[in-house]
Amino acid sequence: MHTAVATAETVPDGGHTFLESPGLLTPIIMHPDCTVDLCAILLGPMVNLWKQANPGRAVFYKILTENLIMKNDELELLDVAEQVLMVGCPNGIWDEHNGFPLFRRGVTASHPALNFQGRPEFALDIGGFLAKMVRTLCLFRLPSGLPFGK
Repeated sequence: MHTAVATAETVPDGGHTFLESPGLLTPIIMHPDCTVDLCAILLGPMVNLWKQANPGRAVFYKILTENLIMKNDELELLDVAEQVLMVGCPNGIWDEHNGFPLFRRGVTASHPALNFQGRPEFALDIGGFLAKMVRTLCLFRLPSGLPFGK
């Protein structure tokens, strides 16, 4: 995670750290369907331990809240081939030096509102990406004429 000076407006300071926790202090909530490769890790206990060990410092992170997840009626308005941005660490690969996950652009390969192969999933075409599960996927739309990365 990225570090910051503890102020009212937490802004990254360019540093990063690893949050480690003694096993039982890190509650992990598994998905109720064992065929779904997804879990939730409660960061609170680890962040609090880190802050106690690093007075005046903070951990900078962003949370994907429920209002950012498309509802079924919104999914139905999408095209079959939508541009997407994958953010994650496929097969454990990431930028360890700078503390960043990988960012890959791709396209939906089946309609996101339809069950692919009878399962509540959809297919993606993201070049060079070999993993069963995408960790974070964002619909990727740029205003007309705006180049990628600006």
